[in-house]
Amino acid sequence: MKRNIIIASLAVICTASIGYFLLKGQNSHEFILRGNFPQLPDSIKVELINAENEDIKLICDTFPQNGRFVLQGHVDGPTMCSLRFCVPNKNFPSGFWPVSSQSVMVENCKMTFRCDLSLDSLSNCRKRELEAEVTGGKAQKQLMEALRATIDFKIKADNAGYQESMKFFETCDDPDTTRKYLTLTRTANDEYLQARMAFIREHPSYYISAFWTEKELNTQYVYDADQLRSMAQTVSTCPDTARMARIGRKLNLALRYAVLQPYKDFEITASDRSIVKFSTLVPAGKYMLVDFWASWCGPCRSAIPQVEELYRQYENKLNICSISLDKKEEEWREAMQEEKMPWPQFRAEKEQLDSICQAYLITSIPRLILLNGKGEIVCSTYRPGDITNYLKEHVEP
Repeated sequence: MKRNIIIASLAVICTASIGYFLLKGQNSHEFILRGNFPQLPDSIKVELINAENEDIKLICDTFPQNGRFVLQGHVDGPTMCSLRFCVPNKNFPSGFWPVSSQSVMVENCKMTFRCDLSLDSLSNCRKRELEAEVTGGKAQKQLMEALRATIDFKIKADNAGYQESMKFFETCDDPDTTRKYLTLTRTANDEYLQARMAFIREHPSYYISAFWTEKELNTQYVYDADQLRSMAQTVSTCPDTARMARIGRKLNLALRYAVLQPYKDFEITASDRSIVKFSTLVPAGKYMLVDFWASWCGPCRSAIPQVEELYRQYENKLNICSISLDKKEEEWREAMQEEKMPWPQFRAEKEQLDSICQAYLITSIPRLILLNGKGEIVCSTYRPGDITNYLKEHVEP
């Protein structure tokens, strides 16, 4: 009798263990992306790159066999990734160079990739995400829906940006030509942004909607506080709790650098070496343009003639001051002599620099910051053309 009880107990334990391991296998919390790319050579390296996190780039990679490959790994939640196909190239540290990539929203499930094109054809295809099919998972399905709704706007924006770059080099940065193509690029980018925003409003609970919103919250001095709060609220029903937590944190940071925020005061050093508060330079009822630059910065010095053009054109309605970030005072003074800028000149010394950069999130130069007559920040950019366009729309010369 005791022997039968022991055998029965062991049977129950074994059955439970088998059930546990079967259940664990079904919920392994890993993704498996199986690829079928018949025309893909075996020498091509296939990579899956995390397109969201700068600290974690490569998730996994492999080499195909007879056009088939398997990528396997783990993501913490639905993650925007780049599926890349790389050719051997000894000139690069990794030994491979990506010739084609496409967006994939990966989650821990079974996924498939299928492409009937050659690698060259796929590389040159502007709608490669629609030509090479990736299926599997709710997030990927939503991404494909979003791409179909917006990809024509993206292609138009990409083409405009390419034309702007080409004209910049063809004309050696001719101001009139640059301004023309910059306007075309801005218009195309705005149309692409509005297409994405329209999709988000129509599909507020989609993973891709939350991803696009999180990305947009990374921009500074583009939206006002109400717009930022509205964007975050729109996608609040998204089930991706980790991303929604990040959106909350990024919203708090974005609100610090929203347009129409009052300027933040700081101290700078004048050319006579006196310490000056920025607030003493801001005129009541007039626009104020602050140009952060340095003697060693080529783009900064290339922008000076355009800033001077604004100085002449809006002389009675716009005050300008330049603040150098030069480490060495003598280099700043030498550059001032060469450029002969007719507006007030200042320099941020080492002990002044950190507070300025944090207050206005200056991570690169040139940096042009425009205040309106109320002392509110209305534009922060590296391109003088953006300031020109804003003043054209809001101020009579």
